[in-house]
Amino acid sequence: MDYSLKVKCHNVKLSGLKSSYCIYEYNKAVRLFLVHLSVISEEWLKEVRNGTRLTKVRGKNRNYRRTYWIDFDTMSLCYKPTRKHTRSKLPISDIKEVRVGVKTDRLRSSLKSNVKERTQTANSRCFSLMIDDESRSLDLIAPSAEIATMWIQVINALISKGKEDTIVEKRQLWIMQAFDKTDRNGDGFLTFKEIQKLLKSMNMDIGKKYAYNKYQQYTDVNGKGMTKNEFTKYYRDISSRSELIDLFNRYSDGEELSLSNLKDFLIQEQKLDGITDANCKDLILLYEPNDDLKASYCLGIDGFTNLLTSKHADIIKFSHQQKFQDMTQPLCHYYIFSSHNSYLVGHQLIGESSVDAYIDHMQKGVRSVELDCWDGDDGEPVIYHGHTLTSQISFESVIKAIAEYAFVTSCYPVILSIENHCSIEQQRKMAKYFVEILGDKLYNEPIDLSRSDCPSPEDLKYKVLVKGKKLKDEAITEMEISDDDEDDLKLSDVAKEKLKEKRNGKKPKLAVELSRVVNLIQSTHFKNFAEVKKKWKYYNMCSLAESKADGLVKDSASEMVEMNKSHIVKIYPSGFRISSSNYDPQTFWNVGCQMVTMNLQSPGSDTDIYYGRFSVNGDTGYYLKPEFLCNKNTSFDPRKKSKSTVKPIELIVKVISGQQIPKPDKDSKGEIIDPYVKIEIHGVPDDRTGKSTKTISNNGFNPKWGQTLKFRITNSELALIRFSVYDSDAISSDDFIGQNTIPVPSIGEGYRHIFLTSENREKLFPASLFVHITIKKLV
Repeated sequence: MDYSLKVKCHNVKLSGLKSSYCIYEYNKAVRLFLVHLSVISEEWLKEVRNGTRLTKVRGKNRNYRRTYWIDFDTMSLCYKPTRKHTRSKLPISDIKEVRVGVKTDRLRSSLKSNVKERTQTANSRCFSLMIDDESRSLDLIAPSAEIATMWIQVINALISKGKEDTIVEKRQLWIMQAFDKTDRNGDGFLTFKEIQKLLKSMNMDIGKKYAYNKYQQYTDVNGKGMTKNEFTKYYRDISSRSELIDLFNRYSDGEELSLSNLKDFLIQEQKLDGITDANCKDLILLYEPNDDLKASYCLGIDGFTNLLTSKHADIIKFSHQQKFQDMTQPLCHYYIFSSHNSYLVGHQLIGESSVDAYIDHMQKGVRSVELDCWDGDDGEPVIYHGHTLTSQISFESVIKAIAEYAFVTSCYPVILSIENHCSIEQQRKMAKYFVEILGDKLYNEPIDLSRSDCPSPEDLKYKVLVKGKKLKDEAITEMEISDDDEDDLKLSDVAKEKLKEKRNGKKPKLAVELSRVVNLIQSTHFKNFAEVKKKWKYYNMCSLAESKADGLVKDSASEMVEMNKSHIVKIYPSGFRISSSNYDPQTFWNVGCQMVTMNLQSPGSDTDIYYGRFSVNGDTGYYLKPEFLCNKNTSFDPRKKSKSTVKPIELIVKVISGQQIPKPDKDSKGEIIDPYVKIEIHGVPDDRTGKSTKTISNNGFNPKWGQTLKFRITNSELALIRFSVYDSDAISSDDFIGQNTIPVPSIGEGYRHIFLTSENREKLFPASLFVHITIKKLV
């Protein structure tokens, strides 16, 4: 049975075209969707609508009993704060995951004192709602296991429903949530004065007379004000998108787009070769909300809008949103999604260490994380930034979290980069936890000396690899090792001095048990390229500080490229980056470095570029390098004109319009913004450039630029494009609003929407840019 929304038509006129939506029908459709899921009953829906008492955990000895309920109109979790007279709401769309049991740092800390209570609670009554991309959580304890199960399953079902919603449906929820936020007294009505305030918060600058005339058209001015349903119609009228209507009219027969019209549009405008009638029918069934139009295989304006704001018209080609690259090449042929000091959620010297940070990385598809291991006072190894004020977390708890979450997003191998500062005794405990907790997930095969290349990501699916040092002779129990590699070089001068005092002039030792879990990725000190070429095997790899790596790129770029064709190289940020800032990863991608580690918790354009690289290929966490960075029979130097088979292209971007661009930091107050769009190309040095559109004054709601920017790109296979929006400020520096970055080879042609994210990786829905893309191959 099809549980998609079936919305009845209200026949609201929109430039001669029929538009439809109904809050009641949406609410009803959500209820039917949930009931038809076997785990959700009408009784449960009634109970979560009416509300139940749950305990909110804020920290040790800070628990609060509150009533929580679901508002299905706005798809929000609501609760009444203990010291406020207003209701608080958490949109379901802001919840990225429901964790069952004691699975957050706050719950672990709060329940740590009572082991018996913790075990009993973890198995039955605890759950956490993980909010947006900042690892924030709402930690709750239900009065019984049955009530916990009810809430967990209902919220999970609503999250699933939200992921299936079209942009039109999501925008409808956004409108209703905005209405509720403005309706301070909760009476269900907005006066014209409140409507004006709401429109200004949405960055809409429309004349008061026009706004009031429309207000009169949709409501009884002698009544209490405008209802939620009336505001929905009012909003849709004043926010109609003329550019979409014009495009629709260009290809449609009157009020509908026939199957043949749609096919012409997809081939001529969207450059989708090989599109069939069957493909067009599938798109109509997927995006047309009107049953009559759907039955005749036609699209109305709502269906056309749904299509153009869907994943099929996203700036990323639809085929590149799934896994599209060959995953059977050697591991060293891929860029690998890697984090630096993965346990930190802030400052390098005083920040907090968190198990949640590892979980968050795994859920984002990060495939390489760092474990900075030190002796714990109680005989148990810990992870933290040694000899700093950063907090400590249990090594065992981190391995348990990785074991549970390693493959929730990507099935491809996870690399645990060990920075070992532990005594022999605690190294043995580390090895024990690797073996016992990871079990079959741990790659523990002996080295195959007959191989010349490392296995592929496909060969290593669902495996965890340990990167570290390995003893040459594992017949002995322990051996001294060099202290000139990443383990010690990353430390601050103070930390190095303290470690030197602790060792009392002796070199560090490696336990054979820990050595045995290291196989395919063996840390090896880099001396020079000649030694690499002469002595290194496929399993030898090295770690380089950014300053040393930057020098090698400047002086020996082609040699770096050759080394990276056969060996994995890890780059890590300088120890001077105590604020957790980042370098430009493109510099090292240009020479083929695979594990370019970043402080992923830190915002900035460098971080945006990094996430952009891995935004395609189905969240695998692996991105296949260009052929000229893998083929041993070719040479390449990013500083020189490419001798590769890659032909230059001209990328033509027409920036048409923007939709619901928010104020900086999503502030609802202040002046209406003056937005402009900046487009940057990041790639080889010759391709790095940036251009901006004109500024549109006092319009963040639907700014129209209609401006074309052209870029000549000599090496598109290495290039990324970053679209960003700023608020122009004549007095101070311009305010950053949002961005989207993707690899140039993944750009879709034709009419595309670009959805924006904030500097903290938070989706700024419904903020987007509408563009037209043309790619020309140059001779």
